[in-house]
Formats: sequence, structure tokens, C-alpha cells
Amino acid sequence: MSVARSGWVVPAILLAAPLIGAVVFMQPALIVLVLAVILLLRAVEAPLATLCLFAFAHVATPAYVRVPLPGGFYNPPISTAVMLTLFGFGIVRYFAGHRILPAGPAVTRVLLLFALFATVALVSLGDPRTTGEGVSMWMKVFMFPGLVLFAMLALATEPQDVARVYRYLLAGAVAASIFGIFEYLIGFNPLIDRFETDIVYFRAEILGDIAYRAFSVYGNPIEFGTCVGMVTPFALVRLATATGWRERALYGAAVAVCFIGIAVTYSRGPLLALLIGTVMIGLIYASLRRWLIAGTVAAAMLVGAVWPFLGAGVTERLRDFDNVTLRFKLWQTATAIYEDHPVLGVGIGNFPQYYLQASRDHRIGPFLEFGEGSVESIRVAENTYLQLAAETGTIGVIAGLAFVLTLFGLTLRLARRARDHQARDLAVVCLTGMLIYAINGMFITAYTHYFSTMLLIGFVFGSVLALAAHDHRDGQGDGR
Repeated sequence: MSVARSGWVVPAILLAAPLIGAVVFMQPALIVLVLAVILLLRAVEAPLATLCLFAFAHVATPAYVRVPLPGGFYNPPISTAVMLTLFGFGIVRYFAGHRILPAGPAVTRVLLLFALFATVALVSLGDPRTTGEGVSMWMKVFMFPGLVLFAMLALATEPQDVARVYRYLLAGAVAASIFGIFEYLIGFNPLIDRFETDIVYFRAEILGDIAYRAFSVYGNPIEFGTCVGMVTPFALVRLATATGWRERALYGAAVAVCFIGIAVTYSRGPLLALLIGTVMIGLIYASLRRWLIAGTVAAAMLVGAVWPFLGAGVTERLRDFDNVTLRFKLWQTATAIYEDHPVLGVGIGNFPQYYLQASRDHRIGPFLEFGEGSVESIRVAENTYLQLAAETGTIGVIAGLAFVLTLFGLTLRLARRARDHQARDLAVVCLTGMLIYAINGMFITAYTHYFSTMLLIGFVFGSVLALAAHDHRDGQGDGR
């Protein structure tokens, strides 16, 4: 099948999205079967296109429709399971007829450090209290994102390939934001109501003056805000570098929709992180500053117009100190677990197995903010760095820092000195996405959120390695 004749498949699938959504409500299994057949054909013919479709689906499809796996392992979302399998098949076929392109020593170093970090986390699961939950955590932090990272490195061989993947991620973020805004306006989530899930949420009519927080297609508002926030920098950079008014209007609208989508989650961490990331991009690109000033004025006018209707909910959210005091106690507990198990920790994903004992032994609490009789259901420390230290110990923290700091240095070098100007812009996008994830990680245990962690390790880190590999090959071509 030629490229010209097969080029209609991707736009046809996206244009059919409303019809697909209706079918999902009527019979979810049918749409999975139809997509599986279509994507199988695409994976064989065009694995990069299938990777792009996976990127869109990862951000824009419901997180709670899952494939049940035996043995108590992590149950991946249907879209993830199907598309990973399909573009994995495409990669096998790709390498059957293509030579593996050289990636360079910098990329090799990062991959080895990632493998070391994953190995240390796996060894930490030797703890006697490890359950299927711990094994599942390792799979969703290292195995599944590692596959996507490899796919990015193998298939996105040019900066324009990375940009293409990001366009699909942005399309997914805009779609999820539009649904989140719609959900906020009607005061309930029709997807959560349609599917039987264990997600706890309350309709706006029950909450009264308490602000309704949009979930969109995610399991909680914070992960929704984090994922959209990590993708929005691509729209901001494209807005800053756009040459025509149509492109500026397109990416400006995308930025506005994503910002509003995050705002209706009433999640302070994701909104703060995106604001900081936006300021950082504004400092790098002078052309963006006038748009940021105009956007700030427009946002202020919008807030002033809707304040009589939303002011009570916003004020209530800002005065919600129970979350703050609960976090302090959880942070104390994570610190206590680390002090009791400083070398290898208690095993990744094993915080729930130890926090009750640690809180009693160290006299932390009571955890009244979580609700009377509900303390046993706490699963996280609400801080990525403290929980990582508690679960993987000093060795895990050192391995993780070595990997992340090496990758961060590589990204910074690409943003400053990459030979291709588009690669430099994309490196800024990746750098900002990392910053947004890192800021959110101070208030949540981000790596327990599968979708945002897949986005970070699989797509953001994978994009950096793909850009670095291209820059290495470019340098060899220049004889440098």
C-alpha cells in the first residue's frame, strides 16, 4: 500500500471520533475489536503512525477501562494494551528490514542508567511483604514506559518525527480538556457514570458550594491536570515560533483550552507547575511575551466575569487545609520508613504495607483528615521523592538521581546547542515537561500515576533520546 493511498486512514479515524464515542457507550468491546483490526494494518504498514495514534489515545481515552490480567498484576488500560502490542509488532517488522541507527555514547549512557535504576527497584521487591501491588508498580513505572521509550528512540529518527508525536499528544490533551470543561459545566462525569469503576467522585448537585473538580477521562483531577500540563509546553513553543496567523491562532487556542481544562480541576499543583513552565518559556522566547501579557489580561477579565458564580468554590478550595496537614503527616511517615530501612527501602510499591506500622511506631497522626475509619485505605505518601526514598532506599535514590540528572543535562545541552533548530525547540518542550512533572511530584506521588509517568518516561524522555541520537548522527555527517 503506497503512502498516498494509505494517508487517509489516520484522519479518517480522528474525524470519526464522535461516532466512535457513541459506539463506546453502546458496546465498548466492539470498538476495541474494530480499532485492533485497523491498527494492526497500520502497525505493519506505518509503525510511526501507530505510535502517534497511541500517543493520542494515551492522553484522550478513559484511564479506567482496563484489560484484566491474572495473578494480581497491574491491569493496563485497553488502549495501552492494544496499542503497545500493535506498534510493538510494527517495530519487529521495522527492524526486520532496517538497520538500527547509531545513537551515540550519551544516549547509551542514559539507557544504562535507566536499566540500573530499574534493576535496583526490582531488587528492592525482595522485601518479604512484597505483593502483586509492588510488582505491578514496577511494571507501570519501568516496563511499560520503557517499551514506549524504546519505540520513540527506534521510530522517531528525525526531529520532525518527534514533533509529529507531540502534535498527537497535544490533540489528545485538547480533547481531554474539552471533555473536562464540558464535564465541569454539566456538573458530573458521564463516562464514570456509564462505566462501573471504583473511582470516588461526587456530582456538583451533591457538593453544593464545594467546587466540583473535573476528572475528564482520568481517574483523578490531579493526573488529568498533570498530563495536560506536561503537553501544553509544545503548544506554547509552537505559538512562540509560529510564522503565520493561522498557526498562531491554532496553537493559541490549544493553549487556552488546556489552561481552562487544568483550571476546572481545581488542582493547585498542576496549575502552579504550568504557570511556572509558561514563565520559563516566556523568558526563553521573547516573541511569546506579548501573547502571555494578552493572555493574562484576558484570563483576569474572565475570572472577574465568572467570580460571582465561582468565587465561593474557589475560596473553599484555597482554604482546604485538611489536605495540607494530612500531607505533612504522610511525609513524616515516609521519612520514618526510610530511616527504618535506609539501604534498599521496603520495595517499590510497598508503602501501603508499612505506613500503618511506621505511623504507630513513630507516633505520627492521628490521620483524622482522611476520614474516620478510612486510614487503612491510604496508598501513597503524597510526595514522589520521600516515597521513592522509603521504597527504594539510598541506593534507589542514588540510581534515580544519576539517571534523571544525566538525562536533564543532556536535555539542557540539546536546548542550547543542538544542530537542528527544531530539535532545540523540542528540547525546551521536554525540559519544561520534566519541570512540570517534578513540581507536581512535590505534592503527589507522581510515579504511582500510570498515565503521567508513561508520558514522562515513555514520551518526554524518549523524545530527548531520539533528539540526542539524531544530533549525534548529524554531527557525524558534519565530520565533527
